[in-house]
Order: sequence, then C-alpha cells, then structure tokens
Amino acid sequence: MKKYFFLILILLIIGGISASLIYFNQQRREGEAQMILEQAESALNAGDFDQAVTYLRDVVDRTRDRNLRNQVGLSLAHIGYRQESISQIQESLDHIQSGTPHYYEALFLQGRLHLEAEELSEAKAIFEEVRENTQTEPHGKFGIASVKYHQGDYKEAQPIFEEVLENYPDEEFIEDLKFKLGEVNYELFMAGHPSEIFTIHELQQGELLYHVARRYGVTPELIMTLNDIPTPERISPGRRLLIPEIEFSIIVDKSANTLELQADGDFFQIYQVSTGRDAWRTPSGEFEILEKLENPVWNDPQTGRTIPGGDPANELGTRWMPFYGKSIGIHGTIYPDRIGQPASNGCVSMYMEDVEELYDLVPVGTPVKVID
Repeated sequence: MKKYFFLILILLIIGGISASLIYFNQQRREGEAQMILEQAESALNAGDFDQAVTYLRDVVDRTRDRNLRNQVGLSLAHIGYRQESISQIQESLDHIQSGTPHYYEALFLQGRLHLEAEELSEAKAIFEEVRENTQTEPHGKFGIASVKYHQGDYKEAQPIFEEVLENYPDEEFIEDLKFKLGEVNYELFMAGHPSEIFTIHELQQGELLYHVARRYGVTPELIMTLNDIPTPERISPGRRLLIPEIEFSIIVDKSANTLELQADGDFFQIYQVSTGRDAWRTPSGEFEILEKLENPVWNDPQTGRTIPGGDPANELGTRWMPFYGKSIGIHGTIYPDRIGQPASNGCVSMYMEDVEELYDLVPVGTPVKVID
C-alpha cells in the first residue's frame, strides 16, 4: 500500500512540476510577445509596414491570449488596408475570433478595398454582413451607402449617409463619409432636390438677375447654374426661375484643415483647405464674407509687389472672398500640394475648382466661423 502511495505522490509531484514548467514557459512566451508587440509598434510608427507585419505574426505565434490575438489580427488588417492588400486582410481574419467586433472591423476594411477596386458586389456582400453586428452596424451602413454612391444612386445613398453622420459622428470613417455626402448633396442640390427648399420666381419687367439674387439671399451664379442660363443678359421678363430658399454658413477647422459648408445649419459640403502657418496663423472667431472678387489683384505681403489677376504668380488664384479686413480671406491657390496643411500666410486657400464652386454658392454676408 505504501508503494502505491509513494508512486501516486511522485506522479503528482512530476505533474505539478510539469504544469509549473508549462505555466512559466507560457508566461515567458507571453512576456516575449509583449516585447515583440512593442517592436511592432515602433516599426509602425517608423512606417516600416513589412517589418511590423513580421513582428505581429510572431506575436500571434507566441500568445494564447485571445484578446491580444484579436487586437494583433486587427492591426494586421489595418496594415493590409494601407498596403491595399485584400489577401493580407484575409490572412488577418484567420487570427481573429469570428463574431467579435475585431473580426467585423477587419472585414469592413476588406470591403473598403473591394469598393476602391470597383468590385461592388463583393463589397456589398461584406458590408451587409458587417451591418448585422451591433457594434459595427454603422460601418456596414456606411459601406452600403458607399456602394450606392459608387453606383451613382445618390438619392438612395444620401439618407443613409445622413443617418450615420447624425448618430455616429465620431467614427473613424466620418471624414470619408462627409466628402462622399458633400458630393451627393451638391449634385442633388444642383438637380433641384429636395424640391421643398426651392421656389419659383417669375422675372418681372425691368428686373435684373442681380435683384432676384439679392432678394432671395443667393448668388447670381447659383441662379444661372440652376436654370441653365449662360449669361445674365440672355433672360427676358416672364422667365420662371428655380430659386433655392436656403442660408449657407461656413466653418473652418484649423486643426483638420477643412472648410465645412452648412445649409440652414446642417452639413452640406466639405473641402480640404490650407490654413495659416507659424506666425501667420489664421485668426479664430466669427466673421462674414465682406466682398467677392474674380481674378483678384494680389499684393505680396513679403515683397510688396503687386501681381495682377490672371498672372500665374498670383497666389490668390481665380477667386477672393475676404472675411477679416482686406488681408485675410478664402481664395484659390497655385500651390495645390500644400492643401491639407497649415502652409498659408493666414488665409484659407483651396483647390481652384473648389473655391470656384464655393464662390458660386455663397453670397456676401455669409457667416464664417474659424475654430481651433
């Protein structure tokens, strides 16, 4: 009996030692995994995606921590997205527990790559699956609306974009959503939608287009575009004009270098801009557009030289809308590569086609709010 007792005791001791060794070995591997994860983060910060992927794969091989594996898998998916590799995202899904938010977030990234490749049916199927998960429902809705946007079905895409923007304004994809929704809003608006914000004005004898624009608080250019009028002289009394009854306002965000155009207080359009740099910071506060000029003259603040409108060296481009005295305003730029950065001499500069679009939309007196 004693012999069996000692045998069982020895087996228990051996088992305990084995379990301890396994435990401590796994703890060691988990510690190594954390160290390698830090190396992966350093590689990511340095922009060395290939090295980061190597490190992250090593972490997956070493850890048994399900949450850590999910996080690492999602990081691999983000790298795959930045490298435009659908296969790499598919590989990352193998490391993520199916049904978790991490899984659907990675799947969403895969859908976005299919979308960018114009593989709309594949993208739609993925986004519908993503939408079924409660935590990634807004991702799925944004994706489905994006598919409709790519298909040119703006009327279907618009309400979905608006719902996601209203209910989930802090999602990481919101800036992308705003640029898509802005284009949708503009195209539908120029087509006379929604009809409830428009009225019909019959031009009277002796009434000029300028008078009509002033009466309704819109620009003559906007009336001309909406009514397909090539020149203001080509209209006669009795002409029925489609007129929007809407008030625009502008918000310039210096931290994001964006200009958001609002219509009656709601989001309408967004543009990437450049704002003031260093000692030439764009002033913050509430202002209004003081005047509007096409092909303005520019006085170089550093040299004092006067550059005529239309000159290739004129840094104001084709449009000028001052809002802070006569020296700070919204204008075009001959340096499009600077858009999106704090690189101007205090003004808000825009791509030429964007500033021309904005110029036609907003009248003198439009509120301008500049925030930090």
